[in-house]
This record gives sequence, C-alpha cells and structure tokens, in this order.
Amino acid sequence: MKLASFSSARRGVVTLATAVALAGCGTAAPTARIVFVTATPNPTPIVIYVTPTPTATATPAASAAATAAASGSASPASAAAACTGTAANKAFFVEAAANLPFDVYCGVMPSGWWLESAEYQLPGGGHLDARYKNAAGAEIDTREGHFCTAPTFCAVMGSPAGSASFGGLSGTLFVVEPYYSIVLPPPTDPRYWIVGHGMGRAKFLQIAAAFVRVPRP
Repeated sequence: MKLASFSSARRGVVTLATAVALAGCGTAAPTARIVFVTATPNPTPIVIYVTPTPTATATPAASAAATAAASGSASPASAAAACTGTAANKAFFVEAAANLPFDVYCGVMPSGWWLESAEYQLPGGGHLDARYKNAAGAEIDTREGHFCTAPTFCAVMGSPAGSASFGGLSGTLFVVEPYYSIVLPPPTDPRYWIVGHGMGRAKFLQIAAAFVRVPRP
C-alpha cells in the first residue's frame, strides 16, 4: 500500500525491541510507562517508552496528580477530560503536553473507538504518535511535532483533495483509497499528520476536526 511507510513506522510503538531501538537514539535510558487501554472486551496493557533529553526528566504522572491536588487545580485526567481513553490515557496526554515544546492534540472519538497505543519522545524537538481503533477494524493514526527524521516519515502520498481541519488547524486533505490523510506540511513547524482507513471520507473528516488541544498544566 502506498502509505505503508507511515503505518509500519507507527506499528513499532508497541514492540519492545523497536521501542528499545528508538530509545538508543538518546543519551538517557527510556522510562517505561504502563497505559491501560479499553480494548474490546478486556483492558490490555500497553508499554509506552518515553525517552528523556540528557538535561530534562519527564515528570511522573503520579507526581503531577499530587501537585494538582495540593494546589486545588484540575487533575491530569480532568485537564484532558475530552480525550478518548481511560484516566491513565488522559494523564499521559497531559504529561506529554507539559513536556513537549509544541501543542499536543488528542482524539475525541465516536462511540466504540479506543486508544490502542501512544508514545512520545523528547530528543530532536520531540514528537508524539497515537493510534485509535474500533471493533470494525477502522484505524486512525496521528503524528505530532518534529517527526520528519527520515524521508519516509514526511512523504505525502495520494492526491490533494482540498483543505481540511485537524483540531481546528487548517491542513490539506490527501486521498489514496482506502486511505485519507490530512497534512500540515512545511513551512508549518511543528508538523501534524493524521491518517485514517476503514471509514468513508466524511467520517474521517469529522473525526479529524474533532481532535482537541490538550491544555498545558
């Protein structure tokens, strides 16, 4: 398939060997995080590796929650209340928004969808990848931030089909059946890319537009 380069790169998120290889690109050892996703019919643990920069360490979600409780502010989960997923999933997005130097977006998915996996890394300006699925086999993948480290991560496949929205950001819709994608390409930096399949164009555009920016703590 023409978009296999994007999908294959994303599928490595939940593979331990691939995650360790990615962590080798930084100078610090990866920190393992367990996020429970509400797959059908039972929750499934997903191991997420966050690679810190040499001079910065990501704040653990538990510490962030304790700080919020002490100050009387919103908890990490409630700060991302609109995001699809469990409380742990939502806390992950809040932590990512606090540590990454660009705006982080999460999906507000229709009923029957769940967050299958997500991970972020800090080196190189940082990037965040997330994948959503439903029981019918449809899939949404997103890449956010500075992810253009190789041509295969940045190549736009398909034919342009007008403008489209990703969480209120204006991008270009590309179509190569059965895939749809919205790209905010250079000179936009950071970049945002969302790809979907297993649904019609109208549903894809609706899902992409419904993404929301996660507020910084």
